[in-house]
Amino acid sequence: MDEMQASDSLSYLDLVATEIWHNCWSSCETRDLKKLTLVCHTFAEICQPLLFRIQYVEAPNVDSGSWMTCTQRIHLSVQRLLRLGRSPHAASVRSWYWAGDYGSNLKRIAERYPQITNISIVGERWTRLEQVFITTLGSYQRLKQLVLGYLTIDSDFRETLASLPVLEDLSLRSCTMVVHTGPLLSLRQFCLSGSRMTEDSEGEILDPQALEIVSPETIQVLVLDASPEALAILHHLSEHTLPSLTRLFVDIRNAAGADCFFGCLKNSSCLQELTLAGFTVFDAAYFERHLPQTALPTLNSFDGPYNLADLFTRERPVERLKLRHGDSEEEAPSDSKIISILRNLAPSVSVKELDIIDTVPISPANMPAIFAAVSSPSLRKLRVKAQEQPTPPAPPPTGVHGLDDEPDPVMTDDEDEAQVDDRVVWLWDEDDSDFETEEEIIIPFDGPYENAARRRVPAAAPTTPPTELPGYMYSQYESQSFPPVLETSASKDPQSGVGQILAAIYNGTISLPPMLEELCFYWNMKCPRPLSDREHHRAVLTLEKMFPSLRSMTLGARDPWILRCGEWVKRPLRIISCVERRGTRKGELGG
Repeated sequence: MDEMQASDSLSYLDLVATEIWHNCWSSCETRDLKKLTLVCHTFAEICQPLLFRIQYVEAPNVDSGSWMTCTQRIHLSVQRLLRLGRSPHAASVRSWYWAGDYGSNLKRIAERYPQITNISIVGERWTRLEQVFITTLGSYQRLKQLVLGYLTIDSDFRETLASLPVLEDLSLRSCTMVVHTGPLLSLRQFCLSGSRMTEDSEGEILDPQALEIVSPETIQVLVLDASPEALAILHHLSEHTLPSLTRLFVDIRNAAGADCFFGCLKNSSCLQELTLAGFTVFDAAYFERHLPQTALPTLNSFDGPYNLADLFTRERPVERLKLRHGDSEEEAPSDSKIISILRNLAPSVSVKELDIIDTVPISPANMPAIFAAVSSPSLRKLRVKAQEQPTPPAPPPTGVHGLDDEPDPVMTDDEDEAQVDDRVVWLWDEDDSDFETEEEIIIPFDGPYENAARRRVPAAAPTTPPTELPGYMYSQYESQSFPPVLETSASKDPQSGVGQILAAIYNGTISLPPMLEELCFYWNMKCPRPLSDREHHRAVLTLEKMFPSLRSMTLGARDPWILRCGEWVKRPLRIISCVERRGTRKGELGG
C-alpha cells in the first residue's frame, strides 16, 4: 500500500526530464498550451513561457462597418503591450512580427470616410500603439528574431535595437531610414526590402555610401533589394572581410551596385548560396572581367539569370541550380538557346537539383529535346514547365455589356447626409485592470504566424480487395480498382500540348538522368484540362519502368505522386509499383 501511494505521488518531472517535455510542446498551438498549464505546476512552468515566445501585430482592415470594433481591438493591443513590457513574461518572447500599417491607411482613414464623424480615432489609436511598441521593445532582452514593417528607423530606434543582446535576425520591410550612422548590430541574418532613403532632420540627403547597420564579422545571411539603402549597406560591407557570410541575395540594377556586389564576392570566402535578381543590363562578358575564377570556392547553390549559369558553375561545387529569365521587359530566349545552355551545363557532374521553371515558356514539342539536354549523371531533382502561348480573348459582341461595365449608382445629397455616422466609440482606460484579467491581456491572439489548426477529416476505411496486385490503381474512397494500362495507342488529343507531352511519355522518347529521384513536370496550356485518372495511371507506370530511381513525380498538377512502401500515393489514389528495387523490402521503400 505504501509503495502504491509512493508511486502515485511521483511528479511528472521525476518520470520525464523537463527538456523532453519542452521539446514535445515547443510546436504546440496556443490553445493546447493553455490546457497543458492546467495539468500541474510542472507543466505550467514549462508551458507558460511558450505562450509568449511569438508576438504579432498587424494593422486591421477597416471599413465603414467595422471601424468601432477595430478601434477597440487596437486599444486592447495597446493595453496588452503595456502590461507585457512590464511583466516578467517579456523575457519569454523570442520573435516579434510587427506587420505595420500598409501605406498609412489607418492614419488617413478620415479622408476615405468623411461621412463618419469620429473615425479619425482609428488612426490616433494606431499611432499610440506604434509608440507603445517602440518604447517597450527594449524590454524583450531575449528577443532573437524581429520583423518590422512600415516604421521609421531613427537614432533612438537604432539605440533600442543595439540594446537587444541576443538579437540575431532582423528584417526591415518598407521601413524609412532617417539616420545613416549608429551602432553596428551583431546579426546573423539581415533582410531589407521595400525601403527608401529619406532626408535627415537638417534636410540634407543622406549619403548612400555611408549607411552602416550590420556587422561584417557576424553576418551569415544577407538579403537586399534594389533600394538606395540596400546599395549603401552593400557598399559598406564590400570594404570589409565577410568571414561568416554563407547566403547572399541581391538585386542589382546599375553599375554602382555591381561594383559593390563584386567587392562582397571577393571578400566572401565561405559563400555557399547566391541568388541574383536584376542584372538584366549586364552580360556574361561583364562578369568574366570582374569575377576572378578563384572566387567563390565553396559555392553550393546558384539562383540567377540563365546566361550566367555556366560562369558561376564552372569549376565550382554547385549542386543546386535555378535558372531565371529575368525581367519581363527582356526578350525571352528561344528554346534552342535554353537547350544550348543546358548542354553546356552537362559536364558539371556536381549538379543535383535543376530548376528551369522560371526560365522561359518551353514549347511542348521541344520538351523531349529539353530532357535530352539535361544529362548530368548526378542529377536527383528536376523542375521544368511547358507552356503554350495563350490565345487572346475574343472581344465581346457589340451592344453587350458585362457586369463591370454598369455605371456606379449616383448618390444624391440627401442620401449622403442620411448616411453620416456620428457614433462615438467607447474606450476603457489603458491601465484599467478590470476589463480583462492579466493573463488574458498578455497572451497574444492567434496571428498568421501561429501554427494553423490541423483539422483533418478521418479518412474512410479503404475498401480494397484483400490481395493488391502490382500495377493496379486503387481508390481510397471507392470500392473499385483499375487494372494496369497496357494500351499503346496515343492520347485522344495528340495535337494538343497535353497530348504531345503524354505521347512523349508513352512512347518512351523522354530521356532523363539515370539517378533522378524527383521529377516536377508542370504545364500551362491554352486549353487546360487536368489529366484523367487513367492518364495518370499510365504515365506513372511508364515513367517508373523507364526510370526506377524515381521517388516522386508531379505531372501537371500541384500534388505529386510519392513512392511509399512500394505504392505510388496521390490521395485518394494509390498505384501498386511494378518495379522491384534492389536492397529494399516492401515497407521500406521510401518517399
